Amino acid sequence: MADKNIPIRCKGSKTVPFKDLKPFQGNLKEMNLDDADKLRAEIVERGWIAPIFVWNDQIMDGHGRLYVLGQMLEDGYSIGELPVAEIDAKDETEAAKILLAINSHYQKITDEGLYEFVSRYNIKSLDLENLELPDIDLGQFKHFYLDDTDEWKTKDDIQIHDEFNVEVNFMVKCENMAELEKLRDCLDVTGMSIPANDLMEMVQVNA
Repeated sequence: MADKNIPIRCKGSKTVPFKDLKPFQGNLKEMNLDDADKLRAEIVERGWIAPIFVWNDQIMDGHGRLYVLGQMLEDGYSIGELPVAEIDAKDETEAAKILLAINSHYQKITDEGLYEFVSRYNIKSLDLENLELPDIDLGQFKHFYLDDTDEWKTKDDIQIHDEFNVEVNFMVKCENMAELEKLRDCLDVTGMSIPANDLMEMVQVNA
């Protein structure tokens, strides 16, 4: 029978039992089953190779590893107390900024998840400028989720057409305003009712 004890091959500033670590990021990231399987295989092969970054025993980095570890523990694996590295942050907003600055190889930041996260922790759009977020088109994200005063929109202000799951990302030319009205009527028929001001931003009208 294979040894199901996971060796710990790193050190931190202290150790914490798995059950005492608290999540922090909410739905900021997601992990698919293929990546979870790859991460599990890596833990089996290499053991626990890096400390968990924490702030007040809340997880700053390692959510994916801990999620997979929880499944492994349910499957009969065992592990000792986990090494952690403590992050110095003055409050949860600063801790949240630090979390965003940490990049994971196994999880993906979604537009909706990032919006929920920055809204919850009062992170401004300028705070995102120097971060490396390869999963996010920051220009499109800010266009969709920021209002005219560079504040995050409320959920009630965000209109998502789930029934069509269509992302409008095009530029068309209209020869006159009459053609513009026809285009707007066509979009209304498809269920993509677009306010006139928003439509004007997407359409170039030739005088």
